[in-house]
Amino acid sequence: MKKWIVTAFAALFLLCGCSNGNPVTKVKLPPPTARPSVEVYGTDVSVTVDGISVEAVKIDGEVAVALEDLSFCDFEKRETREDETFDMVGGYSGNYIENTVTNQSPEGEFLGNSISSSDITRVNGIKIENDLYNGKHYASVNDLCDMTDEYNKEWGYSDYNMRMTVNNGNIEIECFRFPPVDMAKNLENAESLVTNAEFELYTKGSVDETVHFGGKFEPETGVFAGINGDGNGDGTDENPPIFNHDFGCYSNYIEFDYMQDDLFMPNRKIVPKKDCVMLVPWNTTDITLAFDPQYEDYIRQTLDNLKKYEKPVIVRYACEMNIGDLGLSPSAYVKAFRHIADIVHEYGFAVMWSPNDVSSLNQEYSWYYPGDEYVDWVGISSFIRKDFMNKVPTSREEAILFNCGDYAYHTNSIKYILQFMEENGINKPVAISEGGIISKAEYEGAPEDYTKWAYDRLGNMYWYLPMCYPQVKMINYFNHTTPGAVIGYYLGDRPDYVPIIDNALKNGPYLLSGSDSVDFTFVKAKDREYKESNIPLYCYVYLPEEEVVSVTYIIDGQEIANLTEIPFNYNLDTSSFTEGVHNLTVKIQGSKNEYINEYVITKTDGTITIQ
Repeated sequence: MKKWIVTAFAALFLLCGCSNGNPVTKVKLPPPTARPSVEVYGTDVSVTVDGISVEAVKIDGEVAVALEDLSFCDFEKRETREDETFDMVGGYSGNYIENTVTNQSPEGEFLGNSISSSDITRVNGIKIENDLYNGKHYASVNDLCDMTDEYNKEWGYSDYNMRMTVNNGNIEIECFRFPPVDMAKNLENAESLVTNAEFELYTKGSVDETVHFGGKFEPETGVFAGINGDGNGDGTDENPPIFNHDFGCYSNYIEFDYMQDDLFMPNRKIVPKKDCVMLVPWNTTDITLAFDPQYEDYIRQTLDNLKKYEKPVIVRYACEMNIGDLGLSPSAYVKAFRHIADIVHEYGFAVMWSPNDVSSLNQEYSWYYPGDEYVDWVGISSFIRKDFMNKVPTSREEAILFNCGDYAYHTNSIKYILQFMEENGINKPVAISEGGIISKAEYEGAPEDYTKWAYDRLGNMYWYLPMCYPQVKMINYFNHTTPGAVIGYYLGDRPDYVPIIDNALKNGPYLLSGSDSVDFTFVKAKDREYKESNIPLYCYVYLPEEEVVSVTYIIDGQEIANLTEIPFNYNLDTSSFTEGVHNLTVKIQGSKNEYINEYVITKTDGTITIQ
C-alpha cells in the first residue's frame, strides 16, 4: 500500500477525537536555554547517513551535520508543529538522493561562529539541541546516535532512530526505518482473521469459570460498563442523562502537553459522586515531555490531584502510538512510557497501554510494548465506520484491512491485539478503552440509512465481545460530539442506539458501579453437563459480507424459536424431554445463504449434555 494510505488512516482516526473536546489553554513554556556561541571548524571526517554523504563540520569539538541536509537521506522536513521550526522525519523507506559532498572544508580550517539556537527542532519527533550556522541547524552526530539508555542498546538505535559506526576515522550512520508495506502479507493475515464465517453456541456459566488475570483493579467478575466523564449528562436541564443508571467506569481526559493537572469541568463535579473506576487517558503529542524538567512537578501534581478522588485510577498514557507521529521513535516511546508507568505505580494506580486496534500497516505493536511489569491493562481504541477515509466506494481490500463496511465489527477489530498478546505470552485484562459505532455520516456518498448495519454492530460490541472474548473486562463508549466533524459517534445523534446498548448493559455481564458484581459468565454451551432444566442459549454468528437475518432453534424437527436480534437468546426448557437422545438444530438465515449447525442433546437420569 502506498505511504499516503498508511498516513491517511492515521489522519482519519484523529477525526474520532481523543479528547472530550473541552477547551484548554496551552501553557507556553520558555524555549531551551541558549548555549554560548562557539567557533566552527572544518573536518576531514566524512559522514554518511544510510550510505548518503552529508557535509560535516566541527562545533565545540564535535562532528556535526546540518539537520536540513538529512533531506538528501530520505528524511522529510515537516513544519507542522505550532511555535516550532521543523521536524526531520526519516521513519519511512523511500527514494534516496545522490549527494556528493564537494565543499567540505579541511580539518582545522576556521569557518566562523555558530549562533546558539533556541529553535525547537526535532528528528523523528524527538527534540534535539542544535546550533545555527550558515543558515542551517547543526546537531552533533554523537547526540543523534547516543545510546542513552540500556533500552536503546536492546532496541539497537538511539532515540533519533540512528546508530553509528566509525571506520578509519569516518562516521557511518545507519537509520531505523519502518519497513515497506507488505500488502500481500498484511492482507493474507487480515483475511485469515475476518473473512471466514463464525458460529458458536454459548450459555451462562458459574462465576467460578470467570477468566481472571489478577490485574490491578481488574473486576473479579463482569465487565466494567464505561463512558466518558460527562457522556451520560451532567445532571442539568441542558445536559440530561441518556441512561437511567450510572456506569462502572468513567473516562476522563487529561492533556499532558497543556499541563492540565485535573479533570475538566463538569467531570470534576460528576465523578466524585460516582461509585466507579476512573480511567484517565493522559494524552500527549510529545513523549519527550516525560523527561522534561519543566514537567517534573506537573506530573506529580496531576497524580496528587487524581489521588484526592479516592477511587481506583487506571492511567492510559500516550495512546494510539501505532498510527501516528507519536510512534516515530519506538525506543523513545518505550522509555517515556516506562518512566511514567514507574511514577504512576508509586501512587498505587494501574497503567493501561492502549494502541489503536489496527496499526498503520508497517508499524507493529511489538515495537511499542513496554513490557509486562509496566502494564496492568491492555486497551484498544476501536471505532466502527462504514467507509475507509470516508471514501465511497470503499474497496473490499480496504474494508478488510481497516475494519470498515461489511467487516466492521468489534469482534474483528480486537483480533489483532489478541493475536499479538497470545504470540507474546501477554496475560492482561483487555479494554475497549474508547470506541463506538458511527452515528453521523455527512460526507459525500455517505449512506442515507445504515440503521440495520449499526444495530448489528451495537449488538456485536456489547453482547459478543464479552461472550467470545472473556479477556475483555471494560468497554467504554465515547459519547461525545465534535462540532464540524462529518462523522461522529455521539448518541445524541442516534437516540435509537441507547435502548440497544442499555438492554445489553442490564442483561449482560456488566458492572454499573465500581462495587457491582454479576452472577454469571459466558461459556461455550457444547460439551457441558447441565443439572438444571432451564438452559439459556445464546448464538454468536459472524457472516462476512452478509447480514444475519434470523436464528432459529429446532428441537427434534420442531421449531421452538425464531429470533432476529443479537444475542439470539432462548431459554431452553428440558423438563419435558424424555430420557435419551434429542436433536438440536440451529439454523442461521443469512441475507445470501442458509447455515445449519447440529447438536445432540442427551438426557440421562435428569442430567443434560450438549454435544
